[in-house]
Amino acid sequence: MGFFEGGKQGVSKMAIAVQSHDDNLTDHIKHLGEAMQRATHGRFFRFSPPDAWQPATNLYETADRYVVCMDLAGVSREEIDVEVRQEVLVIRGRRESPRPQSSSKVHLMEIDHGKFRRTITIPSSVEVDNIRARYVDGYLWVELPKSSE
Repeated sequence: MGFFEGGKQGVSKMAIAVQSHDDNLTDHIKHLGEAMQRATHGRFFRFSPPDAWQPATNLYETADRYVVCMDLAGVSREEIDVEVRQEVLVIRGRRESPRPQSSSKVHLMEIDHGKFRRTITIPSSVEVDNIRARYVDGYLWVELPKSSE
């Protein structure tokens, strides 16, 4: 489900879905990757299981809203999905691996790529129907208005 409409910096209501998920397998894969990182001293190996990398995220609170800012440099707007599932904001997408045009030998690879997912528990006082999102210059901004009640 997408949530962007309109022009380059369009703002629209986000899609809403209710589902549950189990992170046990992802956690086990992440721990395996961390063990392999330690075993190779972080050289030449960076393990990234599906939905494993998490973009850097800031969370702000103002008098009337919460604001999430996520660093998604290199991610196209069409690859970003934002949903609310049982009072949890779920942001997921995919970033392609940046590579030079010609064949090349890799000496260092630190830029995370592939699928990502980030979940943030939101208060029940958020007006879910009025959540807005915009993607500008590599940053995803999600505004979660507080209920006036």
